[in-house]
This record gives sequence, structure tokens and C-alpha cells, in this order.
Amino acid sequence: MIEVNYGITSAAMIYSVLYCKYYEMVKTLGSDIDFSDDDDETLLMILEEVGDSGFTPILIADRERESWISTRSVYAGHELLRELPSSRAEEDYHNVVRAIEEFVLAHELAHHLLGHTADAYPRAKQNESYLDGVMRKYGIKLPEENLNDDQIQEVKADILAILTMTGALLDETTDARVYRALAGSIIGLTALAHIHDTWVVADNAGETHPDFLTRFSCAAEVITCIAKRIPVGEEGGHPLGFLTQLSGFVSIILNNWLAKHLEGRQPVNVLSLTNWIFERSVEVEKELKQLRLRTD
Repeated sequence: MIEVNYGITSAAMIYSVLYCKYYEMVKTLGSDIDFSDDDDETLLMILEEVGDSGFTPILIADRERESWISTRSVYAGHELLRELPSSRAEEDYHNVVRAIEEFVLAHELAHHLLGHTADAYPRAKQNESYLDGVMRKYGIKLPEENLNDDQIQEVKADILAILTMTGALLDETTDARVYRALAGSIIGLTALAHIHDTWVVADNAGETHPDFLTRFSCAAEVITCIAKRIPVGEEGGHPLGFLTQLSGFVSIILNNWLAKHLEGRQPVNVLSLTNWIFERSVEVEKELKQLRLRTD
């Protein structure tokens, strides 16, 4: 049985809006702000204004998630969880929503194909062997955390879902499919963790699902292993750059949670986010230069 319902779509729609607003914030930070300006006061004022557009909707979602849990129904009660930035195309937004839905479907189908369901799939062993071979080919490894059998099944379902979405499972990888898998898996896992408060589980030995950090790290590693085989062009973006952007989105939501649970921990603000993205972008550029040298 494929466990997908309207709640998944509703969550996908809300978190796609959050991402679109975050993206607009990052785009503005990168293209419209002159960081060499000596007027620190004006620069700080602009940064705070830009930051509000990306941070506020996330904080609203953080408040509303309590009602989602109590009513067991995910819905966009606040307009900032529904309204797209004026510069974002509806089609781009719906592509993100569909990518999240696709990841969820691929994950549930993976459970069936790998024999994780009550009615074991006849070819489950062959599929498991094939998956292991593809993972070896790309250098993909299971997380080093001490996971129980159920949690290992969840991680393998994530891996198979991403391999399917990217086309890597059948050696049919394309740039577009990798971007789509990135958006679907990372934003989808973020929405799930935020709603159910499963970011970090101190003692999850009895849980059926790994915590978010384990699943995010695994998804990022799978995407990285696949993306490193994609040629680096002289112009344009690369999936590794998109992964950096998505990691910034995750860090805002995750650090907001950590600030509420750890004494002395401060939420990410627009200044720290800008610095992190800049530093990570420099690192990614170095990685891409190395990849270009290998593929030339």
C-alpha cells in the first residue's frame, strides 16, 4: 500500500512556499546588496528587511505546527504560508510540490520492491542485490550510526527513491532529474521532521525511523555521489551549488528548533546565514573546479 494522503500534499505545498520565499531572500542577498558599502547601518537595515521576507514565514510555520499536531491535519492557516513571492512562477512552485510527492511515492514503492512490507515482493532479494551493486558503483554507503533493522530499511528506501528519481538506478542520470530529486528529498524530509519534531532523537533505538539528521546526511551524501559525475560547465549552476542553498534552508528551521531546546543556542539570523552561504559557496566552487579538471 502506498501511504500517501492529502496531508502530504498540503505539507508539500506549505514547505514549497517557505522554500520559494527563502530562495527569493538568498537571490536578493546575492545579487542586489552591495556588501562593499561602507554604510554599515544602512546595510544592516537592508539585510534585516530582506531577512524578514525569508525568515518570518518559517517562524509562522513553527508556531502553526502545534495546531497541526493537535488536529492531525496540516493546513496553511496564515497567508504567508500560501502566498508565493510575486517574482516566482506558479509552475516553478508546483514543480517543487510534485517533486516532494514524487519522493514520497518513490520511498513507499521502494519499501515494496525491497520486501519491507507484510506481503514480501517475490523479487525482493534480487532488487536488494541490484541496489547494493548501484550503491557500490557510486560509492554510496549506509550511515555509520547504530541503526536498528527498521531504521536501516527506511534509509535504504530513501536511497532507492533518490536513485530512482535521479535516473542513477538505471544509469539514466540527467541534470534536471538530480535537481528534482534534491528538491523533493531535502524539502520533503525537512517538512516531515518539522511537523513531527523528529530533528534529533537522543535515544532512538526503539524508533522505526531514523531522526532527520541521519536521513538528511544520507540523502545529501547520495546526491553528492551522483552529482560528482555530472560534468561541470563553464557557465550555469550545478547540483552541488543547489545542495548548498537547500542546506541553508534546512539550517534556519533546524537551528530555530535547537535554540528552543539548547541553552545558549541562538537561531540563525540573516547575517550568519549570509556568511555561511558565502563561505560554503567558495568551498563548492573549489570542488567544482576539481571536478572540471577531472572531466576535461
